[in-house]
Amino acid sequence: MVNMNDITRKMINDAVSDIHTSLPAKINKYDAEKMRAEITLISKQNLEGEMVEIPPVLEVPVGFMKAGPFIIRPPFKKGDVVVVVFSEKAIDQLLISGKSEKVKYTRMHSIDDAIIVNSLQLESESDLNSSYTSDLLIENQEAGSRIVMKNNGDLLAETSGNTTIDTSGSTTVNSGAPVTVNAPNTTVNGTVDLAGGGPPVARVGDAIETYVSGGSSAGTHVGVITAGSGSVTSG
Repeated sequence: MVNMNDITRKMINDAVSDIHTSLPAKINKYDAEKMRAEITLISKQNLEGEMVEIPPVLEVPVGFMKAGPFIIRPPFKKGDVVVVVFSEKAIDQLLISGKSEKVKYTRMHSIDDAIIVNSLQLESESDLNSSYTSDLLIENQEAGSRIVMKNNGDLLAETSGNTTIDTSGSTTVNSGAPVTVNAPNTTVNGTVDLAGGGPPVARVGDAIETYVSGGSSAGTHVGVITAGSGSVTSG
């Protein structure tokens, strides 16, 4: 005797088996210029009663922060575990022209329309930094460098490597409190105006002219600076 409940349940299961919502996946390849990736879904599919691996999904768009000309681009690499969602409608045309899909593409929640939206932390991976849990943290866990926007308004930048700031315009540092620079050596290439500019500062080796108003040495004397502080040098 046919059980209608079993038939109905099978029809429902068959219908929803091709509707995908979200799955974890591993990145195989990542193109940081085109923001596309090849991924392997961490799941299997039923093929004629046998659970088999799902073939890699190619040209998967990678979500990132973008607002007008401003971007924050994640440096994904091979093996990273990410969260993938599957678009309700086909996204081929959208990714090409930014326009709506034509009616001929009728697939829904398909594996072919995967989108990487974020990362996942695995139990097998090292825990994240236990500090700054109430702050905004951008960190390179391997290099130990980080930028922290603290909850109290402070800004912290730490790095074990070199720091370079390139600009074609002027650079201004405004502070309502004293500024301290702690470094074993500070090099400035170019002109330095102290306190907004003024008379030149003499250096060791520069010719000088002094005037003595009285006594046996009265008069104008010309000489050369022969010594100075070792804390400040100039080119």
